[in-house]
Amino acid sequence: MWRAVDWKPLIGMLGCASALVEPVAQPAKGANDVGRPWMFSEASLPAGFPAPGPVGEVIVKTYPAHRMARAAAGKGANGMFMKLFRHIERNEIAMTAPVVMGWPAENAAEGGGDAAGKQPATQGPESMAFLYGKPTLGAAGVDPADPVVLTETVVVSVGLRGSYDEATMNRGLERLRAWLGEHPEWTVAGAPRSLAYNSPFVPGFAKYSEVQLPVIRATDERDGRDRKPE
Repeated sequence: MWRAVDWKPLIGMLGCASALVEPVAQPAKGANDVGRPWMFSEASLPAGFPAPGPVGEVIVKTYPAHRMARAAAGKGANGMFMKLFRHIERNEIAMTAPVVMGWPAENAAEGGGDAAGKQPATQGPESMAFLYGKPTLGAAGVDPADPVVLTETVVVSVGLRGSYDEATMNRGLERLRAWLGEHPEWTVAGAPRSLAYNSPFVPGFAKYSEVQLPVIRATDERDGRDRKPE
């Protein structure tokens, strides 16, 4: 089904490519699954991944250890997408949703009162990644893409509607910064990312994504600083 499509003229700032565009709404099924948003049916989530979160509501989500193929933004979004697509096609790895886009670390909020002073994102993502369905698939190492295994990740996340661009990213960051300012028990622990769930066939106003910031509990950060080396 993928081979019959000429993707090159269709790919801009996009999310996960998909063959299906059937609107579905599914109930929550677990501790990580809150009220899911209305969205077009897309490729399957990787094993153990939490469901998409509600639109406009900040929640804390935990992602299990997983493997991804990641490409840097040397040639922009088009170049990253096609490099990753060739990688999974050549290795017969099934497509999953979402596509993960990494944004520059300077766009991250630092929590508390610092959050309001951060600059908005002014350029596109610096990396793009396709998620493997299971962490046991493939082999880590350098292909055209860079497959890696990640540890469990905790994030604050907000679901959004709109195109996968800087404006949507900034809306999400603004919402997360405001939430972090009201929840000092959480501290930002890494660069922001956006998770794009829809294909280029889905119109911009209906596209769904999540903007996320990795976090740790502030008590964990203090405990780490206070702990003496063994």
